[in-house]
Amino acid sequence: MQTTLPLKNRDIIYHHVTKPLNYHLETSTLLVSDSNQTNNTITADVTKTFIKKDNSGTLFSVETKNRKQSNLEGNATLENELAWLQQKLVLYCNNHGEITTVVNRQQIKEDWYFHKKEVKKRHKKTIDNIDLILDGAEALLDDENAFIELICKSEIITLLLPPIYDQKLSRKKQLKQHKIFPLFFDDYELPLSIKTTLLDNKEAVNNQIIRLGSIDNNQFKSAEIKRFFRKLYNAQDLAIDIDVAYLETLDLDKNNDIYAATQMMGVEIDSLYRYRQISKLKKIAHV
Repeated sequence: MQTTLPLKNRDIIYHHVTKPLNYHLETSTLLVSDSNQTNNTITADVTKTFIKKDNSGTLFSVETKNRKQSNLEGNATLENELAWLQQKLVLYCNNHGEITTVVNRQQIKEDWYFHKKEVKKRHKKTIDNIDLILDGAEALLDDENAFIELICKSEIITLLLPPIYDQKLSRKKQLKQHKIFPLFFDDYELPLSIKTTLLDNKEAVNNQIIRLGSIDNNQFKSAEIKRFFRKLYNAQDLAIDIDVAYLETLDLDKNNDIYAATQMMGVEIDSLYRYRQISKLKKIAHV
């Protein structure tokens, strides 16, 4: 009779490679709302560099280069401009991989003061309330928690610095976590409950992780969001069901750094609104 050994919990620990790690990111987004369809594709090269480690966590730099965006119309134009805020980040993460401090936030704020003048010059005739939007970005930099929340929402940080380390991951037991997408429905956020699991793939040489998300009903302002869409579409008697699907898959290399990762999210509201996004991150030799 064959004896089956019990599956043990496993800690995923950073090896801290000192040489820079280079990646390529591609994100494709589809938004269908009120019979209007918008497509956007973003590509970028990203370099992650380990700086130092102490007992409480690790310091990294994350630099985005060669960012290109296919859609430069309407709100997408502003998204492209505001991506500048996350072009060069120095991040301190705790031992779980969660960002606790944006070390160079003050420098970003000082640089933004001058950069926003160029943005205003380019778009003052085409974007309404451009001053309010640019001042809002500066105010965001004053609030470290809000800025960290914005960074954690980004596809780059989601896939490059996942909070999966030193947490006794198990093939059988799910680790319960949370993720917030601020201002997803106009002024309302999209909060998700995340279940993180180590995949049971006996043929895999390195660790593989899956993170499944669903609406966090304890934080989700369902009634307010439904009222927002009823008002937006002038249909007070409309029944609004909000369906959300979210998935991350993470392949780690032998040092437990990300080798390849995918993020997929879908949000649908009856026949009124449909959002689809797929992001893929892949380690490359150089940028």
